[in-house]
Amino acid sequence: MSMPSNALAEPPVGLDRSHAVAMAQTLYFQAGIADVSMADVAARLDQPESAVLAEFPAGKEALVQAVLKSYGEQMRAELAQLRRQCSTAVEELLAVRVLVNQKMAQGNTAFFRDAEALYPAVWQQWQVQRNAHMFAYVRANLCQGIAQQLYQEDLDVDFLARLWQQQMRNLRSADAEFLSPVQMHHTLVAHFLAGIVTPAGAYVTRRLQEAEPFY
Repeated sequence: MSMPSNALAEPPVGLDRSHAVAMAQTLYFQAGIADVSMADVAARLDQPESAVLAEFPAGKEALVQAVLKSYGEQMRAELAQLRRQCSTAVEELLAVRVLVNQKMAQGNTAFFRDAEALYPAVWQQWQVQRNAHMFAYVRANLCQGIAQQLYQEDLDVDFLARLWQQQMRNLRSADAEFLSPVQMHHTLVAHFLAGIVTPAGAYVTRRLQEAEPFY
């Protein structure tokens, strides 16, 4: 029985889905989503475009969705590692600032803007998942800081976790020509931390920044 003419062939053995997603992420960060085609991704993978389309039959939207999912998984893994490595909530928040600054310096701010503009449904779905994780992550940091007596004990942790999320969203709408997203993020975290620490927390912050200038 012959297959329909519009049926997509199975991807060849040489095509690795995770490699394709990683390559697409690299290209999207370098040139933006709009200027990178499925053929561009295939060429960098040394594969025919049909192989990439067979792996992502819904086309570019499916590939962008896969990149967002992969990026989210990478961030969750890196944040979990920071939590294990940092002995205090203050150090963890400073380490998160360094990590996010590094990500923005790689060009992901433009990627996120493109994803939101070009694929709003995919973006919204990813944002719901990302926001839920970041809310829980920041809330846990605030609770830890209170328990360590480094953050003020009367903090409204739910409100502050949502405030953090709103500040991060504001970074995407900043005009990069006048405000560097990295500098803006650095300043936002500094003000956020200054508003919640106890005198002991402020002391820990100063000592960390003196010992580790990258904080």
